[in-house]
Amino acid sequence: RGEAVFTIPRLPERVGDLPAKIKLAKALGIEKGDIGFGAHEPGIFSAGVPFACVPLRNRDAVTRAGPQGESFDTAFADVSLGAPNAYVYCADPLDRAHAYHARMFAPAMGVREDPATGSAAAAFAGVIMASDKPDDGEHLFVIEQGDAMGRPSRITLMLAVADGRLREAKIGGQAVIVSEGRLRA
Repeated sequence: RGEAVFTIPRLPERVGDLPAKIKLAKALGIEKGDIGFGAHEPGIFSAGVPFACVPLRNRDAVTRAGPQGESFDTAFADVSLGAPNAYVYCADPLDRAHAYHARMFAPAMGVREDPATGSAAAAFAGVIMASDKPDDGEHLFVIEQGDAMGRPSRITLMLAVADGRLREAKIGGQAVIVSEGRLRA
């Protein structure tokens, strides 16, 4: 086991909109009413790699969500250069000490579900700034991911806010070696 923390070199921003909730619901195999909570609405955010961030009302909706074939590809086609993805999340974590529970799907990239997506967490800092509008100061958020696939991950997201703007963001977490190898030239 080891721990790593990285400063996000490019601060996140909203870079696009997503289709109507009815289309997103069909693409994710959930109900239209499952989408959104509080000030959180679907959008495309990026800190270098764009992600379709889709807020769901609770952990049950996050658990039920999953890519639904062609309707998924169509709904999320404009997200990331022909590699549709969806980062679904809720503010209903398994552990009340954590802030969010999430899943990330990118089947066109050969990743039905990813257990820990640092680049999505980096983009998610933009969601927090846009939706939660944290006060000036330093804030720590823990995002749960990978639980549905039996590979639980905890990603820390640290935000430094000054004058109502994000000034710095860091992501971190612990890692384990799942495989290793050698390349020969």
